[in-house]
Amino acid sequence: MSDSNGHGPRTQLDRLRAMPGPRQALDGRRVMTAGAALVPTPAAAAAAGPRAHADAPGQLIPLTLGAVTAVLDDMEAKYFVDGDDAVGGIWENGYFYFFLLAEDGEAPVFQVYGQWERALPVEFYPQVAIFANEWNAERAWPKAFARALDDESIGLYGELTVDFGPAVTHDQLDRAVNAGLASSLALFNEATLTFPEAVPIEF
Repeated sequence: MSDSNGHGPRTQLDRLRAMPGPRQALDGRRVMTAGAALVPTPAAAAAAGPRAHADAPGQLIPLTLGAVTAVLDDMEAKYFVDGDDAVGGIWENGYFYFFLLAEDGEAPVFQVYGQWERALPVEFYPQVAIFANEWNAERAWPKAFARALDDESIGLYGELTVDFGPAVTHDQLDRAVNAGLASSLALFNEATLTFPEAVPIEF
């Protein structure tokens, strides 16, 4: 299967369809705002900014939310735009945000931030932390870590952060999105097998 730009096989994620994201925070990190919307509504497109030109995958374009949503549009994903620096959605057994993290006056850094859809009792923290550390020792990405949720249960997260500088090609961003999703879903699938005691998170 080739991608929409004719660059050969892509991952199975290209055939996945993201569902509307949760309306509560991922571990309190961000809450979907009242103005957030599912694309392809005009409001969401306006919030995302100008759409990057997907027909020029090798051309450098500014790293903006519009460039991120252009990649997701090519995947025919459903997502929501949250403010001017984040897009979110659900893929399989993970809740995901795509962030543009920037200090004042500096170029943004792109991050895929995923949360496993399940959680464990607080007494499992040592086991989950060891699981995450072993994952990190054997794999380059995503960075796995455990964190206590608001109800004191333990959540598992995966992060892929890439510093592209101020400009990126559509193809580079596409690869980063797919790598962040695929590697995080592999992490969450492994956690599902390792921790059958985990229960779904209630948003």
